[in-house]
Amino acid sequence: MSALATVIRHENRVLSADRASWIGLAVFLVIALYAIVSGATWMQLRQAEAATSVQISLERSAEFDRNLAVIEAGRLAELGKPNWYKRWSGAPTTPDSRAVLPSRPLLLIASNAGELQPHLATMRPASSRHSLLDDLKASTQNPVTLAVGRLDMVFLLTAALPLLLLAFSFNLLSVEREQGTLALVLAQPIALATVITGKLLTRFLRLLLPIAIAVPLLLALAVDPAQLGRAPLDYLLLAALILVYGAFWLLLAGLINALGGSSARNALSLGGLWLLLVLVVPSLLNIAAAALHPPPDRAGLTNELRARLVEARNGGDQLYQDHALEHPDTVVAESTDPAEAFDSAKATLTTWLVRERTDALVAPIAERFEQDLAAQQDLAESGRFLSPALLFQAALNRLAGVDAARSRAFSAAAKAHLDALRAQLIPKVLAGQILRAGDYGRLPRFAMTEPSAAGPLGLDLLGLLLAVLLPSVLLMARLRSARPVIR
Repeated sequence: MSALATVIRHENRVLSADRASWIGLAVFLVIALYAIVSGATWMQLRQAEAATSVQISLERSAEFDRNLAVIEAGRLAELGKPNWYKRWSGAPTTPDSRAVLPSRPLLLIASNAGELQPHLATMRPASSRHSLLDDLKASTQNPVTLAVGRLDMVFLLTAALPLLLLAFSFNLLSVEREQGTLALVLAQPIALATVITGKLLTRFLRLLLPIAIAVPLLLALAVDPAQLGRAPLDYLLLAALILVYGAFWLLLAGLINALGGSSARNALSLGGLWLLLVLVVPSLLNIAAAALHPPPDRAGLTNELRARLVEARNGGDQLYQDHALEHPDTVVAESTDPAEAFDSAKATLTTWLVRERTDALVAPIAERFEQDLAAQQDLAESGRFLSPALLFQAALNRLAGVDAARSRAFSAAAKAHLDALRAQLIPKVLAGQILRAGDYGRLPRFAMTEPSAAGPLGLDLLGLLLAVLLPSVLLMARLRSARPVIR
């Protein structure tokens, strides 16, 4: 039996006899199970809300389509609707469409970040392009949950997993040196590098590997089998990320032990490094992003949008008159039937003109808001290489589909879909036409091209591998001399 196998066998017996390792692993997996159940419940609720919203929109459009067929047949009385309904149901500004951001199978691991990601867009031809996204999730959640957040897997793996590994690795060599057994071990034909490698491998196999296997399996059991088949490699990549991220912390513990300090000093040093890499560096990055690119005022944008909308609506009649002067050949005839005046062709055209004016007034403010937000996100994206914890968290968010790039792609797709709707409907508005039976079914459907996450994920994984390489090289350099470690 090789010296390394002997060390691993001995260390495995020591850890097996210590109930703390079993208890620590069990407690972590129980908390992980709770986080998975909580995330799965949140994801199902979010999907149900989006599906309900889309279903309502489809049913509304189908009802209008059926009613238009009845109206065209001259049987309005059968509907039990007032006379103005035949103009309102066929107005080209009436159709609405709901765009839903597709959920990725691993969305449940990032419920906290998912709460902040817009996933539903309601659009009509008269809607502003700058107020499409409407996250309906927050309106139905427990206010306490919204205030304090959830225990999701991203936080658990990023912050708690290193603490579990460090709790059983901070005294790899120091405890034996303090007990006087390390010198006896090194008196045998065995190198110090073999001893510390065996101890690290034992903890890798007994603590980290079971977590890397159990977490993806539990996540796979928590999602719908149909979703599981959409991205099976995501679970393998998640396991690989957990192993690489955990290996960094184990190697860091090995390096601190190789410096020859006491157990208390090792614990304090590793705790300080955890605090620095997991909490301090991300906080400083947020402060730097806020200082270099002040956070955009979302409430201010909303208030500005409403103010400009009111301003445009108050000038609606003037907008219509100006349009009539500029386009004398396309001005629609006003309805002469008082019963149809509720939504006459003039009202439909005026609604469109108000929307156009609102977008023109809000566009500079909205563009500045989006630029500031993108600048902040880009700075945070580039700053993730400052800490393995940030790299790991960014990779998990990409696997969950809650990264900034995907949110931007959804926003762009929603605006493109709104433009496609307008391309079909606005000519009818300008010509004073109404929709006919079957027109609703011919409207374009929302489709989103998923941005490729392979490149960013590859960079995240490469950054983590480089982070693992650094303590490995330093540890190897330190172990060239055993005397400072055993004194």
